[in-house]
Amino acid sequence: MFTEMRTKIKKVIVTRADHPRALEAGIIQELAGQAGLESEAVFPVSAALARALELSSKDGSIVLSAGSMFVTAEVMKEWKSLNEPA
Repeated sequence: MFTEMRTKIKKVIVTRADHPRALEAGIIQELAGQAGLESEAVFPVSAALARALELSSKDGSIVLSAGSMFVTAEVMKEWKSLNEPA
């Protein structure tokens, strides 16, 4: 099953939550590499989301935010600010 899923994952955008206990992005990149996945580190979380959306806009791929609640909270905050009426 993982092999099938891996073929559908185009790129992993790795970032780091603004939290003192957040895992270093390099560790996540190493794990992605071991799984045969291409990755790119982008900081801060807002820039990582922007990069993922940029890549998605080119081919219509899905953007999935995964990780700690701290990353999720930062992504949700940024997503809300991007989608608020001007």
